[in-house]
Amino acid sequence: MTSVNEDGAAGGDVRTQGRWTVVVPDTELDPSTSPALRGQLEALQESGVSQVAVDWRKVTFFDSSAIGVLMGLHKALREAGGSLVVICPAGRGRRLFDLMALDQVFTFVDSDEDLPA
Repeated sequence: MTSVNEDGAAGGDVRTQGRWTVVVPDTELDPSTSPALRGQLEALQESGVSQVAVDWRKVTFFDSSAIGVLMGLHKALREAGGSLVVICPAGRGRRLFDLMALDQVFTFVDSDEDLPA
C-alpha cells in the first residue's frame, strides 16, 4: 500500500471491484496529507471514473480536511451522474461519521463485498 510519500503527502492504492474503482488511503488524513488524496480522486474522476469507493479501513486518523475531500468528491460525482461509497465498518471510525450526521450524506458499506452491484 502507498502511505505517506517523500513530500509528506498521502496517496492510496487503487483497485477495481466490479464496477467500482476502490481507493485505499492508509495513513492519517490531515491538512498536510489530504491534498494528495484529493488530487488522486480528482484525477480518477477526470479520467472518466464515475463509481468510486473509498476504503477507509486503514485510515488511522482524519480531520475536517479529509471530510472536505469526501464532500467534494461526492458532489462532483453526483453532478456527473456517478456515486461515492465509503467502505467503513461500524465501529470507532464510522461513529465519527455518524456523529457528524454524514451517514445522511454518504453511503457506507462494511466491506468490498457489500458494494452495490
